[in-house]
Amino acid sequence: MRPSYVILVALAAITSSVTARAEESGCDKFAWPIQAEQKILLNSQKIAANSGKSFSGLPDGPIELSLVRIDQTAFEKPPERAPKNLDSFAGFLRIAAMLSGVVQISLSRAAWVDAIQEDRYLKPAAHSGALDCPGIRKIVKFELQEGPAIFQLSGVEANSLALLIAPPSTP
Repeated sequence: MRPSYVILVALAAITSSVTARAEESGCDKFAWPIQAEQKILLNSQKIAANSGKSFSGLPDGPIELSLVRIDQTAFEKPPERAPKNLDSFAGFLRIAAMLSGVVQISLSRAAWVDAIQEDRYLKPAAHSGALDCPGIRKIVKFELQEGPAIFQLSGVEANSLALLIAPPSTP
């Protein structure tokens, strides 16, 4: 067996185990406690919003965001990561006045999340997700500066999703 083939097989095995770990099942597989966000997403009255909705500040609760086909979404900037499925759905929200600090986006479904400020993509400060956890699939944290922000969601396999935009809860 050639050495380069052995290395490729080993790299494939490592990549598969990392991918499998990232997609584990159960609420206890999140990197931090999610019970507060899960309870809000499951039990709270949601603010109905269509893609493109503008809020003056952080919404006062979870949002049920109606999405459109990704090819019909008027993104501020193209998603930083191209969707795996071109038949997926997408949408975005604008928030006119964000305070500086960490904000977390809790999602009921899998989605790619872009946060944009001053026409620049922000890198996530942290993210976590798990399969088979009722009401919550993914959380992404961003460090924001004071001012307006846009949150773009793409690659969603349904025409709506619930999300909560809030400071991280403390256990």
